[in-house]
Amino acid sequence: MELRNLELSRLFPIIAFATLLTAMTAVVMGGVVRVTGSGLGCPDWPLCHGSVIPPWELSPWLEYTHRLSAAVSGIFTFIMTIVAFKLYGRLNIYTYLVLLASILLMIQAILGAYTVLSELRPIIALIHTAVGTSLIGVLTIIAAITLKPTWIQQGVSVNSQLHRFKYLMAVLGVATFILIISGAYVTRTEGAPLACAGMPFCGISIGNMVEIQWIHMIHRSIGLAVGILMCVILVRSISMQHASIIAAICLMTTLLAIQIGLGIGNVMLGLPMAVRAMHLVTGMMFFTVVMFLTANLWHDMPKT
Repeated sequence: MELRNLELSRLFPIIAFATLLTAMTAVVMGGVVRVTGSGLGCPDWPLCHGSVIPPWELSPWLEYTHRLSAAVSGIFTFIMTIVAFKLYGRLNIYTYLVLLASILLMIQAILGAYTVLSELRPIIALIHTAVGTSLIGVLTIIAAITLKPTWIQQGVSVNSQLHRFKYLMAVLGVATFILIISGAYVTRTEGAPLACAGMPFCGISIGNMVEIQWIHMIHRSIGLAVGILMCVILVRSISMQHASIIAAICLMTTLLAIQIGLGIGNVMLGLPMAVRAMHLVTGMMFFTVVMFLTANLWHDMPKT
């Protein structure tokens, strides 16, 4: 029994990381479906145009690939849940988190089906995005506390600033989640993506702005807030002189800079499909890295 548990304990981090990758693939493919307007590429569910194999057209295949990636993610989540219960029992942070991930996945599947059957009702589609992003966050936390990277722990015990730094990281995680959802809301609102043609402002006076322009500018404002917070965190990380965390923060800063650049490119270039897709992928990568570092700082850091 002990040998079996040892094997499972070595296997679980791999399963957790694989589950995260499959879930990210599903969420990113869902975003690609959204930005390419392929949400009704398969107007029925679970089949596509009444067939197991979709028609040989781009839109149905994008939607169907999203469904297949979600199914693979579901299989990995189920395996991870079984292994977690066998390895850790019922009352453990790992089992609580994998149960939460399983529940989010089931809700996500139901919302995905309802999104199609309701012909992309905006509010349902937006909740679908929010649940999918939450699932990525939970799976990232599971992967982070399971992998337990030693590079974060080195020097932590002699650096008291990290205990305040972790709160900034938690705020950044929440702010990034809100930014992703606000971006999805812009995408789901007809006319909002190109409602503001000017940079950095909307191009017209505040008094003349209408609802879709306010929706667009609120997303930009949240992005600005995240950018300012990221600069504060970068400065704090440098002052702490923790090489590994500085490297992680530099990676986040780079991803956010690319994300902002792609957002500007979306507006200035008229929402080209490739730029919109990369904007989404980079945003999800940024959120994942933020949650990975935050989870490690909160889970394993010595208490003072």
